[in-house]
Amino acid sequence: MFDLLQKLTPKVLALLLAFSFLLLAIVTLFVSTQGGMVDLKNMVFKGHSTEIEQLKIAQHELARLKLELDRKPASTPVQPADPQVCPAPDEQPVSEVPNVLTMLCQLEGMIPRFGSSISTNLPPDNERKKAYLLIQSILQELGFYSGPINGEQGATHTAVNAFQKRSNADTKDPTQHIENFGSVGYKTLEAMRNRHRRSSVGA
Repeated sequence: MFDLLQKLTPKVLALLLAFSFLLLAIVTLFVSTQGGMVDLKNMVFKGHSTEIEQLKIAQHELARLKLELDRKPASTPVQPADPQVCPAPDEQPVSEVPNVLTMLCQLEGMIPRFGSSISTNLPPDNERKKAYLLIQSILQELGFYSGPINGEQGATHTAVNAFQKRSNADTKDPTQHIENFGSVGYKTLEAMRNRHRRSSVGA
C-alpha cells in the first residue's frame, strides 16, 4: 500500500485527500440530520432514524396503557334491559285488548309524529284523535280517567293535567317534574310507566 502511494503524483494525492474530506463531510451531515452523533476524534458515528425513535415511543406508550388497563378492576357487567322497554314492533304481542305496557309502547311510537310531545290543547283531527283515545285508555287503567273512551279533547286534557300534577307531587326530584302541563311527552310517558310499575307491585 505504501509503495502504491509513493507512485501517485502529488496532484492525484491532493484529489484523493479532497475527495476523502468531501465524503467525510457528507457522512457527517447525513448522520446529524438523522438525529445522530459524530465523534470525529475517534471516528465514531452513532446515528438513529427519527422514524425508529417515534416507533419506540409509540410502543412504550402502548405498553403503559396496557399496564394501566390491567390494573383497573373489571367493569360492572351490563344490566339486562328493562322489561318495560318497548320491544321491536314485530316482537310485540298480538292481543285484541292491549295491556298498559303495550299501549305505552304504542303511545311512545306516536309522539314523534307530533314533535317532542302530543298537546291535548288542540281539537283532534284523525291522527290526533287516535292519540287521545290511547291516552284516555292508559289513564283509565292508571285510575286517572273514568269517562268514555271517545277521544274527546277536553276530557283528555283534564285527565292529563290531573295525572301530571299528581306525578309531580309524588316525585321528590325537581329535575324530573313535568313542566309542560297538558302535553304528553317523554317525561309524562316515563311517569306513566313508573305509576304502572308501582301499581303492579301494590305500592
